[in-house]
Amino acid sequence: MMATFNAVHEIFIDELSVRVYSNGTGPSVLMLHDLGSSVGWFAELSSPLVSAGHEFVAIDLPGCGHSDAVRDQGLASCVDHVAAAMCKLFDGPVDIVGRGFGGYLALSVAARYPELVSRLVLDSPTLPPASGPHEKLKMAPGMAISGAGATLRRGRIRHNISGLSRARSFLAELCQTDKRWWAAVSAITAPTLIVDDGDQAGSSKIEALVAAIPGVVRGRSLPAQRKFVPASALSAQTLLDFLKVS
Repeated sequence: MMATFNAVHEIFIDELSVRVYSNGTGPSVLMLHDLGSSVGWFAELSSPLVSAGHEFVAIDLPGCGHSDAVRDQGLASCVDHVAAAMCKLFDGPVDIVGRGFGGYLALSVAARYPELVSRLVLDSPTLPPASGPHEKLKMAPGMAISGAGATLRRGRIRHNISGLSRARSFLAELCQTDKRWWAAVSAITAPTLIVDDGDQAGSSKIEALVAAIPGVVRGRSLPAQRKFVPASALSAQTLLDFLKVS
């Protein structure tokens, strides 16, 4: 589904542009999409959030859509860049919804900059191994299909092909065992909701995340959809119920 937005603008972090999309007014909820995806992923959440009195805010992640890539390809630089964008966009802590890689970024921001985050909502977050050997790098077919579609729609072909290459670099880093990251995440105190798409390959890491963060709420997932077509596990009602009571 294509999303429509009342406001679209750019902010600049260290002279690098970040495209920002928003609808509504009220307490802000920031959306962080997956690699190879776009803000359109969250289109179905916009109207319910606005109707419930929230401001829907989404950004193109660094190197995706209309946002410039960070100069350093490391994950830490990407986390710091998103945190800097949040400081520029908001006057205080906000709720974050993160899908896939966006979930990893949301967790990393909450661990490193807890003053920026009120609540976390994680939709099938991408997580590094907590122990054992490094994982084998693989880009899901759905991610490649979605990324190719976003590249063609937005018309910045060279920019977004470079972004897909950078996505592989991020994924390669996420395949490495990261005990320090897991230790930092275990200190998160923000109320956290997790839903997942039932991917057996990532289920053990999701369970490890539930065990690591005190008081995590497990949300009901939406039913799986067509093979190779990425689909959110998060429903608007599950999100609103969590924001209402947490």
